[in-house]
Amino acid sequence: MQAVFIYVLNLSLRACPMIAVVLLVRLALRRAPQRYACVLWSVVWFRLIFPFGFKRALPGIGETSVPQDIGSMAAPQIATGITPLDAAVNAALPAATPAASVNPIQLWLAAVSWVWIAGVLALLLYSLVSLLTLKSRLDDAAGADGVYTLGGFSEPFVLGLFRPHIYLPEDLAGEERSAILLHERAHIRRGDPLIKAAFWIACCAHWFNPLVWLAFALLCRDMEMACDEAALARFDGSNADYAQALLRLSAGKPSARVPLAFAENSVKARVKNALRFKKPAVWVTAVCAAAVLLTGCALLSDRQETTPATTDAEQTQTAEVAAEPAAVGTGELIWPVRSGDKTDSGDVSSVLIARAFSSYHKGVDLACTTGTPIYAADTGVVTYVGDETAGYWKYIVIDHGNGLQTVYAHNSENLVAVGDVVEKGERIALVGCTGNVTGPHVHFEVRTEGSETDTFACLPSDNAPDGYETARAWQKAEAESESEQAEQK
Repeated sequence: MQAVFIYVLNLSLRACPMIAVVLLVRLALRRAPQRYACVLWSVVWFRLIFPFGFKRALPGIGETSVPQDIGSMAAPQIATGITPLDAAVNAALPAATPAASVNPIQLWLAAVSWVWIAGVLALLLYSLVSLLTLKSRLDDAAGADGVYTLGGFSEPFVLGLFRPHIYLPEDLAGEERSAILLHERAHIRRGDPLIKAAFWIACCAHWFNPLVWLAFALLCRDMEMACDEAALARFDGSNADYAQALLRLSAGKPSARVPLAFAENSVKARVKNALRFKKPAVWVTAVCAAAVLLTGCALLSDRQETTPATTDAEQTQTAEVAAEPAAVGTGELIWPVRSGDKTDSGDVSSVLIARAFSSYHKGVDLACTTGTPIYAADTGVVTYVGDETAGYWKYIVIDHGNGLQTVYAHNSENLVAVGDVVEKGERIALVGCTGNVTGPHVHFEVRTEGSETDTFACLPSDNAPDGYETARAWQKAEAESESEQAEQK
């Protein structure tokens, strides 16, 4: 349950800036045909449901703002890409308590997950009950060919997903009936009932996000206007006649307002739109289509992320130094950062283990002040110095011989070059906040024969940073939990 909630939460966080972008584009195209806004809302729906998209090397909110293992992290952190938000939330998140059977944040997650699922079930139940209640009132409807009239209703609506029917008030006749039929048939022709139902399901899953509800409300409004425009393009009367029909139907009491039915809404805005509607020029259509296409492609793209696990660049640089004599280390590593060290600006740094090695996180994150010196954990040869545009950004790989390598990532400055022989304890970089991070720290990783290994097991307990015992206790509990799950399978 918690894993599903975190999955949905990440999708919701990622969708927030996308909704903001659509709002801005929608504002810029407010005089354009409304069908283009509907296309953009469909893209937002896609990103609310699916976690994947095209890859791009641009900054932005990543795919995982809240780690799946946040409940078992020694120092829980999120990474939305919005620094003030990350700092505020991370400061409020409780640290792990090894002496307890569960961490505080695990209890929070469990409670919030149950509240979330209760909200989802309540909305789905409301949808079902309101739909069945409406359908029970349609027994007296009379008509044929998918168009029915009935008493007791003051507004027309469309009901049904795969074979939708149109329901009209019994007093609707003449030119008004013709105008409204054109509107409702436009809904069916465009597939609006299915689109609205799909977005409603997304709202149920993301009920805690007010921006999703705003997107749904604006989608419904834009759909109505788009169908008004489609109807006006075929209507024999004037725009004023069509607007008059909308006004008359809005005077009655709403009688079919359920999530899965199309009824009249946003009448004031629709009347204004109808009165000023005219068929757009070809160049306007072309400009709007291009703007929507570019925006849609941008919203469907994800930031290209890289990991430091033996990239092509590493292999190339490693090959360049392979012929040189290897500097074999002692095999006994030291911690790459030290509490009490001064930065170049004179600040005294304290070091905290923010995240331990696990099946989810291949390394140890050591939180400290930007500019804190980073030292080589053992004697070796620098085989890679990276300056990437994503992932770990500036990082260093050192080969210590006998198949042992260490990685130092998210640096603000790398102080060595490929091929340099470094001694244990030699300064090689400065702590930074580059790449996908929540704050300044060094990601330290140990590899054996090119594969990640338990970094903690390779480091001494002497002179360990703050949080060492907490992180080790958490790691032990995590290993036991994974072992129990494996045995159950």
